[in-house]
Amino acid sequence: MTTWRGTATLRPGRLTYTGLIGAAHRHRHAAVQVVQGLGEPLTVRDESGAGVRVRAAIIPSGAVHEIAGSSDGVLTWVDAESTLGRALTRRVRDTGLPHTSAEAWAAALAKGADGPAEAWTALERVDSPADTWAAAERVDDSVEARAAVSDPTATWAAAKRVDDSVEARPAVGDPVDTWAAVMSVGDPGEVGPVSPVLRDALAVVPALLDGPVRLDDVAAAVGISGSRLGHLFSERVGLPFRAYVRWARLRRAIEHARLGGTITEAAHAAGFADGAHLTRVCREMFGLAPSHLVAGVTISAGSFKP
Repeated sequence: MTTWRGTATLRPGRLTYTGLIGAAHRHRHAAVQVVQGLGEPLTVRDESGAGVRVRAAIIPSGAVHEIAGSSDGVLTWVDAESTLGRALTRRVRDTGLPHTSAEAWAAALAKGADGPAEAWTALERVDSPADTWAAAERVDDSVEARAAVSDPTATWAAAKRVDDSVEARPAVGDPVDTWAAVMSVGDPGEVGPVSPVLRDALAVVPALLDGPVRLDDVAAAVGISGSRLGHLFSERVGLPFRAYVRWARLRRAIEHARLGGTITEAAHAAGFADGAHLTRVCREMFGLAPSHLVAGVTISAGSFKP
């Protein structure tokens, strides 16, 4: 794989990388991946070897694939169990093509496909790093908006509000947080105000990451039942509790390694059994070893609160 040169934002249920996208040999990962080329089109190949040149594509969880070519762009890995992950997967299946085929992956986000044309207009006119981030996130969140509402008029209205926000508020800082703030449809799973008890639970989790993090223990610490807390995570955060903890552990490990710790030290700091365990989880989730996320990539401080 070509050495990464770019910036990544890791937050609950989502890793977003922007920069040079190089060739990636055949692999698979547990996360749903959105590929968005902002320069030359990329070629995405499926397990059969069939390839499609794309500006954007959705690759489902577990699908064997490879990427050929080199282009500036954005790669987004989304937890398959999250609100957005399920929406993206439905997007592929709704093409009516075999969901393991590169043709389906490309059709899911093809220009002219069902969805807001404004997102594609923005993707094509970007000319600065800030605009690149904003346009890519707009495409990503527009997919979520389409899946989240059943009324086409409401879908287009949501997309239009996003576009209006571009003119009113230039993209600065972390684009994921910026767009979460301006998107009236909200971030994946954020369907309303976050309850104080959920905020308390989110505050408890980081102190436990170097050891077991059990739902019932966190629930007891904030004074509610485990079943109720589990429901709040799925409903408000957009991730099951176990998935949230997995992403929080990955972030802790990557941060620790970037501060100079070895992979083994980073693994222990984040509650993994050893460096091999951390590497296995990282490869399963992203198709990448932790070293690829430490060397050449700047991890920004994306929020781990809903």
